[in-house]
Amino acid sequence: MTNSFEDFKQLLTTSSREPARSNLYGVDLFMPPVLLANDPDLRRDLRGVYDAMNFLADTVTVPGRRVTTQPSKTNVGVQWHYATNQANTDLSIEFVTTKDLVHRKFFENWMNYTASDAQNTATFYDEYITNIQILKWELGSPVNWDGINLNRERYTQRLNRTTGVWQFFGAYPVDLGGLTFNNGPAGLLKFKVGFKFERYRFDTIADDVLGDNTPDRYINGFTDAQGALGVDNNQKAAARFGF
Repeated sequence: MTNSFEDFKQLLTTSSREPARSNLYGVDLFMPPVLLANDPDLRRDLRGVYDAMNFLADTVTVPGRRVTTQPSKTNVGVQWHYATNQANTDLSIEFVTTKDLVHRKFFENWMNYTASDAQNTATFYDEYITNIQILKWELGSPVNWDGINLNRERYTQRLNRTTGVWQFFGAYPVDLGGLTFNNGPAGLLKFKVGFKFERYRFDTIADDVLGDNTPDRYINGFTDAQGALGVDNNQKAAARFGF
């Protein structure tokens, strides 16, 4: 079939085939048990810390995946390779730090409780790992927020939709980037964190949940907003995929 510009334009203007945007995403980073047990300041501000991790995650790089192979043992003919396992790169997140340096304190304490440089000890594995979710959002879901503004006027606002979820199991930070200060023009202070993890699962949100032909629905403060948008904290579709 000959390529056609009209077919190309029609493909890109179809909602499900429209190119994805790189700046619509969310980060769910849940506090590990070792911080809940040892850091009362962070424990008292769970919601604030959660929001800071989500909203100020400036750059997120989800890992690649490759299949490891071994060459066949043959003395005659062309050598071929067979699959042996999988290998992943690290999850990397760059954070913009706040004035109270909560991001730096969070990861410094997490890593020190994981493997102490003062006592040369390491915490039990299950105490320093946690789960992390990366949510990919796109514009134009069939879900509308039904609310009332400060002038007591009713309004509706169309929300974004979740199109994909990366769920990382057994994650913990292993590489904490440095901070750079200088006397030049003021800029944002950022640092990167690299995470190791046991495995990750990726899943898209099924079209029967929030497809192009899904009727509009309206939610408010008393509605299960996450369920209406097609994702919850467990993200069962991703959590059960491939086990």
